[in-house]
Amino acid sequence: MPARITAVSVLHEFLPNPFRSVGTTAIDKRPVTGRVAVDVYGVAGDTQCDREVHGGLYQAVYAYADEDAAWWAETLGRDVPPGLFAENLRTSDVDVCGAEIGERWRIGEGADAAEVEVTSARIPCRTFAEKMGEPQWVKRFGDRNLAGAYLRVLRTGDVAAGDRYGSIRLVDRTKDLIKSGGEWIGSVELENEIMAHPKVAEAAVIAIPHEKWVERPLACVVVKEGETVTGEEIIEFLTPRVAKWWLPDAVEFIDEVPKTSVGKFSKKTLREKFADFRA
Repeated sequence: MPARITAVSVLHEFLPNPFRSVGTTAIDKRPVTGRVAVDVYGVAGDTQCDREVHGGLYQAVYAYADEDAAWWAETLGRDVPPGLFAENLRTSDVDVCGAEIGERWRIGEGADAAEVEVTSARIPCRTFAEKMGEPQWVKRFGDRNLAGAYLRVLRTGDVAAGDRYGSIRLVDRTKDLIKSGGEWIGSVELENEIMAHPKVAEAAVIAIPHEKWVERPLACVVVKEGETVTGEEIIEFLTPRVAKWWLPDAVEFIDEVPKTSVGKFSKKTLREKFADFRA
């Protein structure tokens, strides 16, 4: 199944909060239906009572995965419905807890798509523990490393569960962006376009040094078994799909894209392999 939002939750009602000077908490969130706008301070219909500690631009939206909620449901012997952990977005087929700081997601499609960036994991607090009513909840939740992810909103838009407003696509990671002539090239977006070629199995794009432009993209491509394709054909395929200055300076064919221990593309390994490469 494609990565997607399965529920959007917003404030249900304010609850007393004896642990904070503001006196109330917006931790009680429940799912809503239909399209919901997202701006720099979060999801419409939600609020942040304490922006200094639990909010602000860098904690505008909180996401949690269905798969991790299911683990907690089994462990605790109780339902963990959307919104119980005060998450705004419940997701499916997204490695939320494994997301890297600076990772960017596009939510939805078209002109109304929102774009968010992973900023931090959640640190559980006494308010969360009070709501859950589970013994030693702060320690248990923190030790399990299933903390979900806080997001900041880079581009406002609409989100919804299930339909085209709920699709999630990894756009890029900050450390993998390529700066060419003062402009940014999204390596993950470029990889997705290359992998749309019917003869390409995998593709990873890394930056290589350039005397004039500082960095330029190098495409490392794995061809599907039994197929043949040239670098020129890859560039020709990309030409109508991306900006001209996004086109790779070179295409190198490799047997496989190296992976990390958790199955992500190891750009570090490729950078080391092609450290002396010049187009």
